[in-house]
Amino acid sequence: MKIALVTPYYFPVLGGYTLITYGLSKAYHEKGHEVIILTPKCDPLHKNENIITFDMSSLSRKDKSQIQKGLNFWERLFGFKEMTSIQRDMVLEIERIKPDIVHTFGAIQFAFIGTMSSARNYHWVHTFITQPPKKLSSVKRIVAKKIFSRANLITVTAANQVKDIKEKIGLDVNKAIKVGVDTTFFTPPAQLQESPIIGTVSNFVWKEKVEGLLLLIRSFKGVLNAHPDTELEIVGEGEFRNLVEKTIKAHGLEKKVKLLGRMERKELSKFYRSISVYTHISYQDTLPLTVLEAMTSGIPIVASDIGDMPNVVTKDIGIVTNFKEETISKAISKLLSSYDLRLKLGKNARLKAEKEFSWPHVADKYLTAYEDILR
Repeated sequence: MKIALVTPYYFPVLGGYTLITYGLSKAYHEKGHEVIILTPKCDPLHKNENIITFDMSSLSRKDKSQIQKGLNFWERLFGFKEMTSIQRDMVLEIERIKPDIVHTFGAIQFAFIGTMSSARNYHWVHTFITQPPKKLSSVKRIVAKKIFSRANLITVTAANQVKDIKEKIGLDVNKAIKVGVDTTFFTPPAQLQESPIIGTVSNFVWKEKVEGLLLLIRSFKGVLNAHPDTELEIVGEGEFRNLVEKTIKAHGLEKKVKLLGRMERKELSKFYRSISVYTHISYQDTLPLTVLEAMTSGIPIVASDIGDMPNVVTKDIGIVTNFKEETISKAISKLLSSYDLRLKLGKNARLKAEKEFSWPHVADKYLTAYEDILR
């Protein structure tokens, strides 16, 4: 099968679109399929990757910046000029390579590629990775529904997105296929960390995620009451860093909370192996890749009761918590109080990641869906 994956960005830009595209591409290639990645200019990660890049020189500086940062599709919906030259070139390239499947991810500009591909009788699959906004104008709702109704298959990466997309766009989702994780790259430590270190990976850009991080920092004071030697290590960077720093200072936690900045994948894999508990507190999310990365690293999880996390972070691998500081503190403290419990949950987390979230497993689900629409 010849599969064209169309993504808003790719390496060296790290983010959901990059990692999902890479994971599927690698798994498809290993299963004997031909994969072509279409994206704005990037750096190929492996020599055997077939990547076709497109020049963004005709775009404004603002548009380039937004693409490189991988801004959420919904935040960009009709928000800036259509990338006319890239769209045209991508469609011409799709006509040249003649793929069996055109699979687009996320961004509205690249959904237009799918729409035009569909008009030329190519099979179009689109995957929503993020949640729709809380409110869409009637015009945007109508246009979005019209665009995506042309797809042969609409998928989402978390079950809770199905209802949201139906309510806010009026669009029926065909399948919910969870994202995957590289279980060969992220591996458990030889021995689980005994020192009380809490870790989290956050995005200092999205308001709802930053507010969740601030809640975690405030909750951390309660953890220190029970476990005074604990440290909180935060990986991430973004425009709200100053707010995060002010919150740490306001609660007198400068010596206990470390901001580690942005990390590359190799550093990130080492980070997961160095912590005792992974936490993900956010007011808006579907199923963060960082949670899956921590799971496959054999680390127990404390996560918010939001999105698809309650379905993934089950009692045998971690604790799902509400948004009360006391509840979050107690959940983290419970795991820190027992090395044996952390070890047990961490082993279960790794096994679950291997069984349900390895990229070959996820790729098989997409390939089955492709085959169904090609029949």
